Amino acid sequence: MEGDQGFDREALAKMIEEKFATGLAQFSKEQEDRAYKADQDRQAQEQMREQQETARVAAEKDAFGSMVNPYIQPAVQALGFENQATRDYVDFYMGNPDAAPRKSDVEAKFQELARIGKPLPRGDIYAWYVGQDKLKVDREEATKRAMAASTMDGGNGRTGTPTIVDPYSLPVTELEAALGNRLF
Repeated sequence: MEGDQGFDREALAKMIEEKFATGLAQFSKEQEDRAYKADQDRQAQEQMREQQETARVAAEKDAFGSMVNPYIQPAVQALGFENQATRDYVDFYMGNPDAAPRKSDVEAKFQELARIGKPLPRGDIYAWYVGQDKLKVDREEATKRAMAASTMDGGNGRTGTPTIVDPYSLPVTELEAALGNRLF
């Protein structure tokens, strides 16, 4: 094999083919997983729409339904919300295992927001908590830097907070000692 320059072309070609096949298989698997999740979400939405449509049609067909619907519709909506909340719970905690330490905080905030009629996805609530933690750390670091800067000597060899004295209240000897040999 003249001109090979120390490597086996067949082995290199085989290695490239294997890596390509592995990458392609992994990509295909990820695409299948995404399609499956999207299909599950679509089915859940269709199911909820069908339930709502069934309730609406039943209420329209029956005059009694129009009388009862104001009492039943909130219950149907509550069931729909519970369904969405359960799906959000499972999806969020299965997809974010690092959120476990904040689970009680996230759930408490989720319940509080749901109680006042303004629920947010758990992912958004968790992101808010992570941002608050980062902000707290940033503030602590800025405070430490400011404290360190306040004790720096600024190049004049003195540390700490300087004492400022009114020069008009000093006797001449102390004023001369403070100025040293400086001429203006």
